[in-house]
Amino acid sequence: MKALITVNIPKLKAIEKEYGSIDTLYKKYIIDGDISCLVWKLSAADSKMKYAQMGEALVAEYLKNVGYNTSKPDRHIRRILGSNHLACSDSKTVPIFQAFDIVADIAKELGKPTAEVDYILWSYCASGYGEICTQKNPKCDLCKAKELCALNSKGVNYRVVGDKETNRYTDAVIADIKSRIKTDFEVDFYGGSTYIHHDITTVRMKQRKPYVCINTNANFTFNCVKYLLKGTDGTINTYRHDFVNTLPYVYGITAYIYYDSETEDKAKIIEEQLCSEYADEVEIWVDVPNGSGEKSLVKLRVDTANISSSDMVIQSCTVIKFIPYYSVYFWQGYERENIEDNPKQQFALLQAAEFALLTYSKLTKDAIRLFGIDYHSVITHEKLIKFLLPKPFREVKERFDR
Repeated sequence: MKALITVNIPKLKAIEKEYGSIDTLYKKYIIDGDISCLVWKLSAADSKMKYAQMGEALVAEYLKNVGYNTSKPDRHIRRILGSNHLACSDSKTVPIFQAFDIVADIAKELGKPTAEVDYILWSYCASGYGEICTQKNPKCDLCKAKELCALNSKGVNYRVVGDKETNRYTDAVIADIKSRIKTDFEVDFYGGSTYIHHDITTVRMKQRKPYVCINTNANFTFNCVKYLLKGTDGTINTYRHDFVNTLPYVYGITAYIYYDSETEDKAKIIEEQLCSEYADEVEIWVDVPNGSGEKSLVKLRVDTANISSSDMVIQSCTVIKFIPYYSVYFWQGYERENIEDNPKQQFALLQAAEFALLTYSKLTKDAIRLFGIDYHSVITHEKLIKFLLPKPFREVKERFDR
């Protein structure tokens, strides 16, 4: 309340005095009816327009309450739209600015106001309201959308999650591991594009032990400049990363073998076979995504100094780390001509990339690729540079300029 009285209300009065009305200023940041830019300006920590103690969700709620046709991407909305439920995104919890677009697209398809669709979805999840898709005790038997849900009881709508380019490697790695592990008992493997099956069986407590979960440890790096591709004729060629079609990429995995007191001996068999099969470096050639028939390379070798065990309440786990390998990441994003005249899409891609930079996570394949093509021609509106690029992006731009 103190921030409202001492900071936000005086700021609103100052805006009204300078522009004649608050809406006059706000409309400068609304692009083709999309208020994502406005929400960013009112919530970003380094924005002079930021309202005190108000993040993106609260700013969106404020704008909705004063008449703007928008959604409020709070935890309910971002969860129900995520890959574990309606699967409108590859993320379990949809990124905030992606949620704005998804709700707006649904509203457009239904011919309803965005604010109305937002309220319906929110009520469906919120305790004390619809109470159907609640986080702790969902009423899946009453849900009218269960046939669309990734966690539906039939299990037929599982969605692929995660980064497609990383999954390309991990799926190939799991296939190789499966071919090498020879046991007289069945072993389930999770990871890459099948990781969501692990999440689903975890929720239902139906994992068959022992089972193996392959977690990916991957990120971009500037420690290598070259990569290998095997042609359709079997020849191996060396290329330099051009930062347009490819980025230098370090790829590694960690294998988690889960077991309980009854399956500890079986888990030990899997551990011994993994350590034996990958004691020496194993090459895995993986089809590249451009349809050329070429293959890129990852290598697997157990890091014998990084094998450990941990005991949990209902199960135990053996952790086996593999030595990372420098490989190549192929972009699968938008072509420049698809977004040159679409400031809204440009903004969405920039926000996605900025989020990745701030969290030191994987750079989004849709956004950063555009920098390598021609950064200046991508930004078709000068105000996008001035108002939408916070410090991390300005630093990136300066590096590319140099």
